[in-house]
Amino acid sequence: MTEIANHRTTRRSFNRFKPESFSSFDQWQDGYVAPPVVVQKDPSELRVLELKRPFVTPAGIVLPPRDCEGFKHGKRYEALLRARTPSKATRTTTPGVKIKRRFEALSLNELRIQLALMFSPYVVDLREQYGRFSMDAYNRATTQGKKMLRSQVMTIDLIATLVCPETGRLKNHGISIKPEGYVPDEEALAREERERESMHQAGWTWELLLGNEVGATEYSNYGVLFSLVQGADLPTLYKASRRFALTLLTVSDRGCLLDVVGRASTQLAIPMSRANKLFATAVAYGFLTLDHRAPLRTDEPLFLIR
Repeated sequence: MTEIANHRTTRRSFNRFKPESFSSFDQWQDGYVAPPVVVQKDPSELRVLELKRPFVTPAGIVLPPRDCEGFKHGKRYEALLRARTPSKATRTTTPGVKIKRRFEALSLNELRIQLALMFSPYVVDLREQYGRFSMDAYNRATTQGKKMLRSQVMTIDLIATLVCPETGRLKNHGISIKPEGYVPDEEALAREERERESMHQAGWTWELLLGNEVGATEYSNYGVLFSLVQGADLPTLYKASRRFALTLLTVSDRGCLLDVVGRASTQLAIPMSRANKLFATAVAYGFLTLDHRAPLRTDEPLFLIR
């Protein structure tokens, strides 16, 4: 991790993206070397999309079989609600990135957040439609050989298992996802408080995210990365992607993304198909950090945050 963080090329920097309109980025300093960061003063105020970058996922993380609530981790987890349930809402299922299972997204807003977290180096597990319910009600239903009523179960849109950068320990963080323009009424506010209190009882944190907090360009960039890792087993590519990132940071950044990845591919004597997978894997584990203000396109320059 230290080697990646301290690695420098012979150039002064990698490509720097300079937008014509700065908008919320006008406080970035000196060539946009670092993204805006919200200082975390209290664990209950954790904002998962604003965690400091660059950050590298530590090697050798092993998920526990179950969490403290008894729910499974990793590929053995099953979402409580399924996207195939009939609904007028836009629903979809997608393959996982770091975890090889199908992920359920009950709206496009959920999909946007899911993709962002799948490629976050802080996130080592992601569990959607996570159930919260009374154990007394569960035991009564089990004793009677019945299923619990849907009204007896509260679902949390996402539980992200994060790596704490200070300690390296795993931390579970609940997320509620709402559409752009969400204005909660009294019922919605009461629901938010129930979710927050439920997470607090488990010793976890909670936040509300709007789907548009992942912007259109960033969302599109994740789509490109997602297409590059299809069929790949990312955990097995961890070491190779680290080496690829170190190599890519030493080659010339002239030309477009294909040119830059191609130079790293040539230096490592690997085919472009593998180089593309290693590039996307390096982003997912934090060996490379994209500047999401710029579109990620094969025929456009590559912009990284260093």
